Amino acid sequence: NIGDLDVIGNQLTIEAVIYQTTPNTVYDGDIVAKHTSPLNDNYLLRPNYCSITTSNGYFETPAICSLKSNQIYHVAMVYDGNTLKFYRDGYLMSQVNATGTLFQNNINTRIGFYQLQDYNSQFLGYINEVKIWGIARSQIEIKANMFSSLPSPTTQTGLLGYYQFDNL
Repeated sequence: NIGDLDVIGNQLTIEAVIYQTTPNTVYDGDIVAKHTSPLNDNYLLRPNYCSITTSNGYFETPAICSLKSNQIYHVAMVYDGNTLKFYRDGYLMSQVNATGTLFQNNINTRIGFYQLQDYNSQFLGYINEVKIWGIARSQIEIKANMFSSLPSPTTQTGLLGYYQFDNL
């Protein structure tokens, strides 16, 4: 639980390095989430897709293939005010047209855990290098530090939150 970390406006990027030990059969597991349902989804990153809610509605990228267990991956979501994109290992895997300003809520942001627990949707594995940005980062920018720590995090433009967990 990292608190009520709001991303406001119409741009965001969320990244994480993940290692799934056991597949989650319900919703693939929440990696980074600030939601309880599609009605109040500020942002949600899962291993196979991502979603947001804006002033123009709920948007979810098409789900892609499941992860192989016991393998390291980098996942990212990017919203630039026109498109919501889902990346895995630096490659654009799916996207959906999306517009509007990001919906705001008073829900705590959680890493690896679904707040309500009415569905078993926590991520089963390890999460590291979580980066939450208030800007839309490019594919080149995402690839630059996918599997490594950020150089000088306090000087990174647009970085709202950065969480490291003892490396995978």
